[in-house]
Amino acid sequence: MSRKNIKTRSKNKSFYQSIWITTLIIVIVVIIGFWQVYTRYSGDLVKKVDTTSSKNTLKPQSIFKVGETAEYKDIQFKVNDFSFIDGYPKIDKLAAGNQFVVVNMTITNNSNKKFDYDSYFFHLDDNGKQTDTTESSYNVTASLDSGTLRQGESTTGNLVGQANTNHQLRLIYQQDTNLNKGKITFKLKVRNSSPFPCYSD
Repeated sequence: MSRKNIKTRSKNKSFYQSIWITTLIIVIVVIIGFWQVYTRYSGDLVKKVDTTSSKNTLKPQSIFKVGETAEYKDIQFKVNDFSFIDGYPKIDKLAAGNQFVVVNMTITNNSNKKFDYDSYFFHLDDNGKQTDTTESSYNVTASLDSGTLRQGESTTGNLVGQANTNHQLRLIYQQDTNLNKGKITFKLKVRNSSPFPCYSD
């Protein structure tokens, strides 16, 4: 083999090696970029806390049943139960055909920051019509209202709205200023209109 051919083969080998190294570097950079984007935005996803395994795991989900725990940015929300109650005569004001809907909610702060909660961030969806859960009733105590949770703290209280008990009802939480993020929906599926707690299927 001539010296010229050896030099040519050596140049070709160096050329392919440089292409392979460059390709490898590009692949690594792309993988790192995707991972950074994922870790940055995965915290913006609403997730379900799965307590069925030995360790609590998180799965992306936005619609929840009564008794399930939702998590957004390390803040957990759980509807413990809900019930219908009649208003107190001559004191409480109810629209025709409506009853008060009392939703018992627990909020837990698992983040490393303080968390401010407020009942104004929750709405009762009555067949698509959303109303506040800041109603007051003579028969309801321990309202959720507003407050601040430190790391590891939790609070439980009642949200009160009014709706037609024959409709499909949902409790919606939306606190993020970006309306495309952080929306949590709890399905309150009606079984009866008794004053006792009603649970979703």
